[in-house]
Amino acid sequence: PNAFRLISANLIWDLSESLVNLTGLTIEFPLMEYYLDGPRYQRLWQRTSRNFQGEFDLWFLLGNHFGWREWKRMYYAEDIAQALDDQPRVQVRFHHILATAAAPITVEGEHVGTLVTHPPVILEGDTDWAWHREFAAEHGIDWDAYQSAAARSPRMNLERLESVADLMGLIANRVANLKYRFLQLQEQLDRQRANEGAPPDREQMVRQ
Repeated sequence: PNAFRLISANLIWDLSESLVNLTGLTIEFPLMEYYLDGPRYQRLWQRTSRNFQGEFDLWFLLGNHFGWREWKRMYYAEDIAQALDDQPRVQVRFHHILATAAAPITVEGEHVGTLVTHPPVILEGDTDWAWHREFAAEHGIDWDAYQSAAARSPRMNLERLESVADLMGLIANRVANLKYRFLQLQEQLDRQRANEGAPPDREQMVRQ
């Protein structure tokens, strides 16, 4: 992916590790796991293995219950109503309980990817637990398991999550745009060297 020419998967992981120390959240980016080096990939698996061992966060419990294709359809259904622009933002889903911070990466006006925090946090505030209890009962999800998964999920208020989105956007866009300028300069230098080393054309030889 072109985005990895501007900000490498390993650099995104390192940024993610710094974010973990600050907030407990990691960063997701499409296909990142396929481009990590061995040690980083191993740490990625260690971070995600808890859910696969049965200690579900709420988002994983729901995905496991409905099947991942159906859960993604349900989870992302509200995207249509959310503005997609080039500004960092907080994405709130699933009856205003699960939220992520998103930071688009834009270079020369072109969108090259979006960093998203993971896992989705329980958004602190006025959660409508009555709705969620009814939802769990309607879909045959044990309410105690539902509550336990919610309790295991990280929690964050809206203001802090907005700050995370701003921080991710600031760092990632600065890195991507600096790398873009470096690549442009490198291409210019390569063309200049190629022109300087090329043999003179016929017109130049006649003039000589």
